[in-house]
Amino acid sequence: NPGELVTYRPDTAHITRRYPETYFATYREPDGDPTDAIWDALVSAARPDVDAGRSVGIMLSEGFDSRLIAGVYAHLGADLHTFTHATPGTAGTEIVRQVADRLGSTHTFDHLETGFPSDLPDLRRQLALADNLHVPFWAPGAHHFRTTGVDVTTTGYALDTTLGAHALTTS
Repeated sequence: NPGELVTYRPDTAHITRRYPETYFATYREPDGDPTDAIWDALVSAARPDVDAGRSVGIMLSEGFDSRLIAGVYAHLGADLHTFTHATPGTAGTEIVRQVADRLGSTHTFDHLETGFPSDLPDLRRQLALADNLHVPFWAPGAHHFRTTGVDVTTTGYALDTTLGAHALTTS
């Protein structure tokens, strides 16, 4: 949910949730076109990582949200790494390849047939812990970024389906 912070502790397999902020307590129509303000806010949020020389890993889908965030980092000249799971031969697979090329990112494509957990108990455990279907798909990407030395990983944005975002950031 928008504003929800979820913490997963792998050593205990325990999940905690909290809502530290109240969203939408009031509503005010923006003055003029908010596009520039939104862009400036995204750039301002990404700039500290780029200015610090951190490499950035993004889970890239064919959706608008991950492309937007990746585009912000590419605009700032980040050392950008992208990761995608998909089924070979689909339209989404081709879209992601084209986007990664245009971003100039170091891209890793993980085929679902070979990269997704084939161990059924492990898959069930991930789904049970996740409380949604996205996290089991993110886990291999987060592992890839961690083992290849990427400094900061962002994943699981839901900007095009909710007004908040589900994001995991590690550094």
